Amino acid sequence: MEDVADVNDADVRGMDALFHKAADHVQAQVSVRNPAFNGKDLQLSIYALYKQALVGPCNVKKPGFLDPAGRAKWDAWNKLGTLSSMEVGRD
Repeated sequence: MEDVADVNDADVRGMDALFHKAADHVQAQVSVRNPAFNGKDLQLSIYALYKQALVGPCNVKKPGFLDPAGRAKWDAWNKLGTLSSMEVGRD
């Protein structure tokens, strides 16, 4: 595996474009209810990895008790801790 210092701007742009293409594909599959993407646990894991890759470690307050969907997303994202964007790309 390449050292992070060896990655140039063209590599980053290419990885960024590929990441967004993959994210769009996953979103489309969830939208059409592809059975391979139906599990809530899988969807939460994908959401958490997406947020970790774009934002980094969870940096928002945990949603309130009356927002169970928001709490589930927050829990999944927060569970990743300080996993770096580069590590997310390998998962």
